[in-house]
Amino acid sequence: MNLPPEKLHLTTSKEGVHLAVVEQGEGKPLVFCYGATCGRFHWKYQLQHFSRHYQTIVVDYRGHNLSSMPSDYEKLTIKGCAADVLAGLDALGIERAVFCGHSIGVNVLLTLNAMAKERVAGLILVCGSHHNPFQIMFNTELSQVGFELLKAAYIYTPGFFHKAWKRFVPAQFSHFLVSLLGYNKNLVRKSDVQMYVEGVAKHHPATMLYLLQDMSQFKGEPLFHQIDAPVLMIAGSKDLVTPVRIQRTMCEKIPHAEYFEVPLGSHVVQYDMPDVINLRIEKFLRDIAW
Repeated sequence: MNLPPEKLHLTTSKEGVHLAVVEQGEGKPLVFCYGATCGRFHWKYQLQHFSRHYQTIVVDYRGHNLSSMPSDYEKLTIKGCAADVLAGLDALGIERAVFCGHSIGVNVLLTLNAMAKERVAGLILVCGSHHNPFQIMFNTELSQVGFELLKAAYIYTPGFFHKAWKRFVPAQFSHFLVSLLGYNKNLVRKSDVQMYVEGVAKHHPATMLYLLQDMSQFKGEPLFHQIDAPVLMIAGSKDLVTPVRIQRTMCEKIPHAEYFEVPLGSHVVQYDMPDVINLRIEKFLRDIAW
């Protein structure tokens, strides 16, 4: 079946960041928010499926893909990304939508809801966390040490770090690590992992480092009580980046939240079992009568 054509829109945020917005299909608006240094490809199976009946929208955050970097890297924040998504919707004249967020996209949506909850008809939160991910990632706090070392390397040797980033990230060993830690290698297509790794390598390392720095200080629990819209939380039982115990806790504390756990699902569960995820999202959209 032929898919609707993609339409690229360009707009500018209040801070002067040039933003790219891609829409596809017609119908009620369904907005997809990806993780740090990711892109539309991380939702490709959902965009292919839902663009046949919905107006699917992806806003490239500041520093991502077709959007520009802010002049001040300190503005590479979760709140800044949430503002970018709202600016993209303003450019399309969309007042209200259902939002789907993956990984850091979950934090973007928790923040967006706090900024403009009247625009949120529903939230679909996939494999996310509500606090410092380095305290839970891979079920150890050692990842915090690794991040601090990376950050120090970038601060003191930015030129060398940038060259190393461009060389190491696309390397075969990097593919192996990503497959091992972020995906279920028995379910995911190798071409999807390659697309992710190549996408990360195209970003400036500051985008990843500043966003993760902001994420390490994120406090999401005070934002839970501000959620009025229905919520679907989707988790992978084998997620090493945001373990399911964290997502179960979030579901217990968020009003109106449903929980769906995918057996053998990894951190990128929408790649592992796209048909299962699409069917569960469809059910949620029907149930909320949106």
